[in-house]
Order: sequence, then C-alpha cells, then structure tokens
Amino acid sequence: MRKQERVDRIKKELQEPQFPPSPYDTAWVAMVPFQGTPEAPCFPQCIKWILQNQQDNGSWGAKEYDLSIDKCSPLSTLACIIALKKWNVGPEHIRRGLQFIGKNFSIVMDEQIGAPIGFNVTFTGMIRLAIEMGLEFPLKQNDVDGSLQIRQMELRRLEAYMAYISEGLGDVLDWNEVMKFQRKNGSLLNSPSATVAALIYNYDDKALQYLNLLVRKFGGSGGILSCRANKDHLALAAEDFTFSQFIYQDELLHLERIDQLQFARQKQTYCYLSACATIFHPELSDARISFAKNSVLITIVDDFFDVAGSKEELENLVALVERWDEHHELQYSSQSVKILIFAIYTTVNQLAERASALQKRDVRKHLIELWTELLRSMLTEAEWVRNQYVPTIDEYMTNANLSYGLGPIIPPSLYFVGQELLDSAVKDQEYTELLRLMNICCRLLNDIQGFEAMVAKFTSISTRKLAKAFSVLSRDKTMIATSDYGEFHTKAKRFIREGLLGSSAQRRFRDTRQKMMDNMLNTFYSLVIGDPHAPQNFREVFRDEIFRVSLIESLGEDVSSVYVKEFGREISKEEMHRTMVVDMMTCVIVADWRDYFPYLGWLPNKSFDTRLVTAESRRTADRLYQEIQEVCGEDTVVTEDHLSRLPYLNAVFHETLRLHPPISVLPRRFVHQTTTLGGYKIPAGTEVTINAYGCNMNKEEWEEPEEWRPERFLDGRFDSADMFKTLSFGAGKRVCAGSAQAINISCAAIARLVQEFAWRLKKGDKDEANAVQFVGHKLHPLYVYLSPRGGR
Repeated sequence: MRKQERVDRIKKELQEPQFPPSPYDTAWVAMVPFQGTPEAPCFPQCIKWILQNQQDNGSWGAKEYDLSIDKCSPLSTLACIIALKKWNVGPEHIRRGLQFIGKNFSIVMDEQIGAPIGFNVTFTGMIRLAIEMGLEFPLKQNDVDGSLQIRQMELRRLEAYMAYISEGLGDVLDWNEVMKFQRKNGSLLNSPSATVAALIYNYDDKALQYLNLLVRKFGGSGGILSCRANKDHLALAAEDFTFSQFIYQDELLHLERIDQLQFARQKQTYCYLSACATIFHPELSDARISFAKNSVLITIVDDFFDVAGSKEELENLVALVERWDEHHELQYSSQSVKILIFAIYTTVNQLAERASALQKRDVRKHLIELWTELLRSMLTEAEWVRNQYVPTIDEYMTNANLSYGLGPIIPPSLYFVGQELLDSAVKDQEYTELLRLMNICCRLLNDIQGFEAMVAKFTSISTRKLAKAFSVLSRDKTMIATSDYGEFHTKAKRFIREGLLGSSAQRRFRDTRQKMMDNMLNTFYSLVIGDPHAPQNFREVFRDEIFRVSLIESLGEDVSSVYVKEFGREISKEEMHRTMVVDMMTCVIVADWRDYFPYLGWLPNKSFDTRLVTAESRRTADRLYQEIQEVCGEDTVVTEDHLSRLPYLNAVFHETLRLHPPISVLPRRFVHQTTTLGGYKIPAGTEVTINAYGCNMNKEEWEEPEEWRPERFLDGRFDSADMFKTLSFGAGKRVCAGSAQAINISCAAIARLVQEFAWRLKKGDKDEANAVQFVGHKLHPLYVYLSPRGGR
C-alpha cells in the first residue's frame, strides 16, 4: 500500500472516528451498581455485551490479533470474569475465561513482553479481587503468590500516577486525594475504568454522569480505550521511523568534526542526538544541523575557556569575534585560537546566509551578537576563577543568563522551523524573558549536578592516603600528584599547566620533543649501523632521552652534571637519575622514575616495548605504517601536526593503555566525610581505590577485553580526541595535568618509529607478563631487531 493512501485513510478515520469496543473498560462499567439498589447493575447492556463477545479461546479481545502474545487479552478477560461473577451470570463464560488465563499466565509474568500502563498493579489487583470473590484459577499457588508479590513491589515504587490505575488499587488509595484528578467531564483522567473505581469506592454524581454519557454513545461496549493500535497507524509509524532514521544517520555522517584541538571533547553524536530529540520532524533538517553545529562549537569553546586557553588566548578569541569581518586585521595568539575563530566565523556565516534566505531578511547580525555575548560571559567567568573572585548572586545570575550557551543554539534553530520570525518578535520582551529563564534553569540544573558530583561527593573522597615514608618524601603532600584537592592543588596545577604542560607550553617545547625523537632515531640508526645483527635495548635508549626532556622542561636546559653542595662535588646525569629517583624511592616501594614525572608516564612500559613488534601484531604495524604513508607520503616526516589525521594510531595508543595501564590500581583515597557512590554508602574513614585494570577488563563494557584490538576504538563508541576512554590519565578534578603532552609524545614517537623502522623481536623473546608494582612495566628490558625502511 502506498504511503499517501494510508495517510488519507488515517485522516478520514480521525475526522470520522469509529472507536473499537474495549472489553476492559466495558467490564468495569458493567460492575457499577444501580444507585440505591446495590444488588442490580446500573448498566445491564454492558453485561449483555460481555456475554455476547467472548472469543472461541475463552478470552475477550480483538479478533484480528494474536492473543497468545498480548497482555491486553488476559487483562480484559480477567475484568470480564470479575464483572460476570459480581452479578452471578455466565458461569460457563467464567470457566472458559479462567482456563484462558491459566494457559497464558506465563505471558502475564514475562517482563520482556510489552504491557499497558500500570499492568503489574491492575492485573494483580484484580487477581486478589477475584480470589476474594471465590474464583479459583487453574494455577499453582506459587504463580499466584508471585504475581501478588510483584504488585507489592510496584506499589512501593509508584506515586504520582496511582490515580490513573486506581481500579487496581481499590481501598489502598486515599480517594479524597485521588478525586483531585477528576476532570471537568466527570472522569478520572479520561479513563472509564478509573472512573468506575472512583464511583465504587467514592460515589460521585459527576462520575456517574460521565459513564452514562459513554454508554449512551457507544452502546453496550462502555468505553473507547483499546490497548491495541490500528494497523495503519503502526505501519505508518514504522515507515516514518525508518525514513527518519535514514535522514538522521545521513545528517550525523556529514556533521563536520574539529579534530585538530586535542583538548576538546568531541561531542558530535551527543549534540546531534540532543537536536533530534527536540527537533525530530524529518523535514526540519536545517534546524537540527544548526542546533548540532552550534552545540558542538560551544562545547569546544567551553573546553578552551575551562582547560586549555591562557588569559592571552581567551582575550584574543573574544577580541576576534568582536571584530568579526575585520578579525583578520588582528594577530592570532595561538594556532588553537586561529582554528576556533575560523570555525565560529565560517559556521555562523553559513547558517546566517541560509536563515536569511528563509526569513527574507538579514539575521546575520543577530547570530553574531549571540556569539559575542556568550564569549564575553565566558571570559567574565574565567576572570572570576583566575582572580579567585566570588561574585554576588546577582552578578552570577546575570552572567549565567548568557554563559550557559543556549543563545547561539536555540534562537538560530528557530529561524529554520518554517515560520517567519519578525525582528520585533525576536526582540520582544516575552521572547527574551523566555530565553533568559531557560538559560537560568539550565545553568542551575548544571550547577546542582556539578556540585553533587564535584563538591558534595568528590571533595569527600579527594584526600590522598599515603604511607608515612611517602608523606616524608613528598614533603607532606606538597607534590601535586600526592596533594589533597584544594587551594594548593588547584593553584599549583594551574601554574604547571601554564608554564609546563598547557597549550602555550606545548608550543614552546615542541622543538624539544622533536629533537628528542631525532636523537632517539639517530641513536638507533647508529646502533644498527654498528652491528646490524645485534638486538637493541629499547628501554635504555628511551630512558636517556626522556630524562633529558624532563630536565629541559623542568630546568630550562639539558645538563650533563650538576654541582651538589651537600655532596661537595659534581654528579653526572646518570647519578642524578639514580639519586633523585631510584635510590630515593627504594625506601618506599620498588618504583619506576616515571611515577614522579606523570606527564611522561607513558614510557617505557610493556605497551610500547612490545605491542607493535609481536608476531600477532605485525598486521597492526603494517596497517599503521600504511596509514602514515597515506597521510605523509614517502618523503614527509610524521609530526604532531599529523596526529589528528591518524585515527588508527590514536586507537593503538588507547587500546594499549586499556590492556596495559601504566598504573593498574589508582592511588588510594581517604573518605573523610560519609558519602554515597553508585548507590552504596561509603562511611567516613574508608580507604577507596579504583581498579583501573579491572575496569578496562570488564566484559560488560568491552567485547573480549583480554584481546588487544585497536579497532574497538574506531567503531564510533568513542570520539578520537577523548582522552578518558580508559582511566590511564584519571578523570575529573584530579585528571593528569600532562595528558595532552603524553598523547602528543606517545603518538608522535610511535608514528616515527613505525615510519622509520621495521621491527622484529629477539628470538625466544615474547610478550611477557607485567611486573606490576607502583606501575606496570615489562619484566625485562625489550630487545628488538631494527631494519631501516629505506632512505637512510
């Protein structure tokens, strides 16, 4: 059948409705006693209808449907049985009806089969009523008891909509409270069965008038509510669903991504689905795209203001937006700012052009104003945080009207919904007040959630629990990694981000990281040339170079030795490493020096020692090499600039951290205030640890988690720039400050090594077990045979 024919028939049905009889509601209407004569029915015609409309299988239900898989049929059948029993008529009908329920009781108890609203209460309530009336079901007592137990569980769970299912509750309810839901037409929520219950337990003239009207209108079938949908409606709904899904998937596929910014959350799917939930009509594609694009951009800009941007960068971005068409006259303080202003400028102009055509007037100025106001409000909040200024409630709420970010999302989308919006309407006080209230509500809801997650719960478990010796070594928690979350932690972390690990520092030390890679490769080439057949100690080369980088980033320069006054002599770099890290930590734990340079903790552990060179992973190495070749070609050296275009490399990195996390069990926290997490009460004084390895091996979250399969990160479940796919960098307020640098160094190192060399393990070596202490690392140093791929 063609869609238009179906649509035309549905329209006709809606204009001239012919309601199918409802055995369930008819049965309840049939139970109403005559006023003043409780032994006689008020609506005998309904009794007659029940006697005349039982199906051959003993049920009361629609003939054209398969009754064996429908919970509506047992529900209607039980209601009809009770109605007949109440007036002591139709004993044979009752017997056949009870047999039907007995044969299909498994359907009733099957939670996988759909049911009408409140079924677990109404059906089981009628079971109890039938038993009280002396009816015997052909069931085991355990089945009856089980159904009644379900009812008790549901009653404990339900609150607000008890009035709607009141026929299954009877004298359990406070009917004076229930009658507050009575409609003007006398019904209880327009439900005949619920209205009957109100009439039986709390006689009401208006309820009786409503039922009289129904019976006169529909004859003996005293209701219009059928729990079965019309076939045409279902077919049209299924067709519309399929068509809509095709459109949604296509729109999502073509939604642009901004992968160049490593700090940014990639929320394309989330933002687009939010748009679909609000603007779901298939024909409103432009409105959804506008909603999703602006939502994605605001998420990235929010991350820039919260995490990655320096004071100079934030002010520069706001100034560029304020200048708009003349923004090219200003300097870009960073590549990140340049990428952001280009994305905002291009997206807003494109949307403004299409919206202006639809609205038949220029709306570009309005869209620019919305973005300008948003960024100014974000800058204000960033300045409050930087200066530790606590705004008054009036200041906060005034700024919150803009800072939540609905301005550039909602109004532009409305330009695409089909109706012309006059400029006077957009600037109307009622319109702006509605948008203001929406922003305020969203901001407060966000803040409440954030307070619960980040303050009420997080601060109660943010204290580090350290061994005594460790407390001494860390100078009573004055190291960032060991300090409790608070003013010192946040200030010190901010200082390190700005000076060492933030986006500006990343740019300053980029040449240093590049030099590190060149030095390592030169060392490997020299070793291979010196003895092509000798296996190379992978860990030793990496350790020397990575320690050199840490000295440059910490001290400003590489040093071969330093004079130590307490020793009265100079000590070499090797002695520095042993004295500052290895010897110092021996009194606490058998540790690796990487523990105290967490932003360099990626190297070297089992992950990058072996995974690219084991026999079973050669296919992966070949695929990775092919990806690098496709992006860089034969003559271009892969650098950090290429990382956003190497998704398989990103997948290799995160899969390695998932299977072999550098820290298998995260450091202990001390709960200093009783809190609740995941529904569990955690008493004050409890020590809490997170088993990162266990989380990463959870079979409910990961398919075949014991297998090393980078492809799992390419299936759309994770965004490529999501740094928290695993817990290797932590999460929340205590997230590793150097996560961005770790990813840059790690992925660039892997890419260069794969681009320059083919790898082969030393004979007899294998993918060994981790030596898990404070960190996980390979039991023995990795020895590999390297073969230059050519060109050197």
